[in-house]
Amino acid sequence: MDLFSDDCVISAFSKSEGGLGVLAYAIGEVAAAFGDSKEGTLLVNISAIALMSVDINDWNNGYKPGMVFRDRRSLYYGDLEAGDLELLAEIRGRVPNIAMQARIADVLALKSSGRKRAQYFQEHLDLLLQTAQTGGDWFDDPGVWDRAIETAKRFGKATRQQLTDITHVLVAAVREAFLRNDYLPEAASLLLKHKLAKDEAGDIANGFVAVADSGALAFEQIVFARQLAADWFIYAGDEESANRCRALIIEGFMEHAKALSTSEDCRPERVEHLYSEAYRILKSMPRTERTRLGLEDLENRLPLLEHQSGRAVMEGMRAIKSEPIDIAGTAKDSRQAMSGLSKEVVLHKLAERPVSIEFAETQAIAKELLSGAQLAALLPFRIYSDGIVVATHEALGGQQIYGEDPAVWRTMLDYVDWYVDLMTRAEILPAYHQIALEHQLTLTDFHELTKRMILIPENQEIQYARALYYGYTGDFLSAVQILAPLFESIVRHALQLRGVNTTHKNDGYEDQISLGPLLDKEQVEEIFGKDIVFALRALFTERGYANLRNRSAHGMLIDDEAKGVHSVYAWWFGLWFATRQVQISKDD
Repeated sequence: MDLFSDDCVISAFSKSEGGLGVLAYAIGEVAAAFGDSKEGTLLVNISAIALMSVDINDWNNGYKPGMVFRDRRSLYYGDLEAGDLELLAEIRGRVPNIAMQARIADVLALKSSGRKRAQYFQEHLDLLLQTAQTGGDWFDDPGVWDRAIETAKRFGKATRQQLTDITHVLVAAVREAFLRNDYLPEAASLLLKHKLAKDEAGDIANGFVAVADSGALAFEQIVFARQLAADWFIYAGDEESANRCRALIIEGFMEHAKALSTSEDCRPERVEHLYSEAYRILKSMPRTERTRLGLEDLENRLPLLEHQSGRAVMEGMRAIKSEPIDIAGTAKDSRQAMSGLSKEVVLHKLAERPVSIEFAETQAIAKELLSGAQLAALLPFRIYSDGIVVATHEALGGQQIYGEDPAVWRTMLDYVDWYVDLMTRAEILPAYHQIALEHQLTLTDFHELTKRMILIPENQEIQYARALYYGYTGDFLSAVQILAPLFESIVRHALQLRGVNTTHKNDGYEDQISLGPLLDKEQVEEIFGKDIVFALRALFTERGYANLRNRSAHGMLIDDEAKGVHSVYAWWFGLWFATRQVQISKDD
């Protein structure tokens, strides 16, 4: 039987709307019907290849697995064996989807060498160009075309025609969007990124100007279109026209800010931001251009307007009110939940108390708090400890921290501090005291738990158990002093299992990277998830906050912190982390 004449297979490959990601799931469903047969394995491999995402920062490897979980990931082209590749090479022309044919050719190129590699790359480019002729969502993934352009550029003369054709296709797409009073910023940005379509730069710039003036776009889109127009004018060598676009952006910011300031639902912080952006763009223009365009008076006006709106923000600050919390009732419920349980169950039940730190929820609360225009969001400030500056935070709109606006990030950490204090007193300590009242747990009881953890190095299981046992005896400070370096070891161990380098050179020697920089590795979030990474940062590494890892390592924890809320919560977090890994291993 020819696999690709099967009606179900043909139907699956016809699901092109939504790109290869949607196609991957359709093929995967059909593959299940073929079981472990040769046909089923082939369909599974094709589904995995369709699901992969382009890695625009790594041309040599090209793609990343489509799905990555804490301890597993989806099939990846690097997992394919020689027989799988031979079969893909044999059937690639019969696959009833041109975009899928192009992806397979690219994978075969990545797994080949010499002349064969170049041939597969050329085939990939030719097939990709065919997808643009079929209509539909051919440009649904800009990363695919970014990679294609880079491929065509790397092979020089051999792929010069394909590079020319890709340029024509993207320029045509941008022009067609203009005709609809729309714009295609991703395609235009790709052309700019790779310095293509130089001869078309002036026309494209004017196209963005026309769309921005058409009245068909929202305010934010108009600003983006004018900025792209300015970028394309600069590419065309027309600085004067670029600065006219910038002047219009400044004018638009000021008009929008004025309208917002008089509206019923005025948000002064938004008004202040608009004036700030207008001033930033103004300062990016040469003084002679500001004078030529009649903008010189704005050098004094804009800072004054920004200052006035900032005052309005502070005057309009309001407190964020929340529902009252019955701490006594919560504490009673927590004690009752621990009462009468066996020692085999009680630690798991304590870990299940609903007090874990969740990234998405904390982020949403932080943004809600900032919408109330709190002073902490509006001004940069420094955090002092023992008379020294330990942290500096920028205001709203400053340089991002871990992908978050600095004001949002700071507010998230502030909320975590409050949350840890509340949950420790209302939930964790009452439950802990009930357990201590009813049970006499030993180090062995905790080792029974830690020896089943799946990510801890084997020679550190007893240390982890000892940390949990110390916390159980009430010595939370000692628990933290052991847990802090152990979490660093666990993160390092998980990264090393992925083949990630965890060392750096120091005076000619190699040193292990500490917990803070380890958490910055992109693979950490793939392994542990956003919630755990955020909790580790909030509890162990963020300067000016709990910072338990660094303060413990440098002897800065004081005796009063033996039963402090951060130490108690960190102990509970260590228990939760241990029981969660045991649960994962059971599920898997």
